Amino acid sequence: MGIVARMLTQEQDGIPGYAAHPDGPGSRPGILMVHHAHGVTADYKIDAYRLATLGYNVLAPSLFNMFGIPGTTQIGHGADLQAKHSDPEFLQKMDEAWRYLTGRMNSDPARTACNGHCMGGRLLIPFAADHPQVRAIVLYYPSIRDEPETSHRPRHAFKLAPTLTCASLVFCGGKDRARSGRASSLAARPSSGTSSRTRTTAFAFPTTTGFSRTTPISPGRS
Repeated sequence: MGIVARMLTQEQDGIPGYAAHPDGPGSRPGILMVHHAHGVTADYKIDAYRLATLGYNVLAPSLFNMFGIPGTTQIGHGADLQAKHSDPEFLQKMDEAWRYLTGRMNSDPARTACNGHCMGGRLLIPFAADHPQVRAIVLYYPSIRDEPETSHRPRHAFKLAPTLTCASLVFCGGKDRARSGRASSLAARPSSGTSSRTRTTAFAFPTTTGFSRTTPISPGRS
């Protein structure tokens, strides 16, 4: 099976980021990858390619580029950019990405899920609450803290999590001191609207970083 994988630009594609999908026509299941505070780093491109080899249409939009901020990555600037742009602004860009994935990339909305890391994991909770058609969410170390709701972050994950109707899987660091212990059990909260076919599970690893990656990086896929 051939794979089409390439960088996307606002000028040529209407959305910036990285996309990978099997070659050929037809509707397929999709995955929206929402990046961490460093932007679309090389590991997203590698994972997108690997998921495409399994038959998925995969889109990793560059949310920062969508705000007009240049550069493939924003290592070291993520906190400042989150302070500058509110959650509603990020969610609007994620909605644009979802429509691109299920529209121009011809992904089946009924078979399309999302995964997110850190910042992306936190943002996917309100996104899934607003998009009940999302099939599932997988959150790696979502940056959720005990903090008051503000106009900048008006809806807290702890309040939204019980309302989700999609399957959810959360990975976090069991020894993390930056986040509340409630974050590690976020996905374990049953939802009153959850169907019997939906399962929510949380894993807290005995580390401070949530998970580690030891998979070697193949040349030419960065």
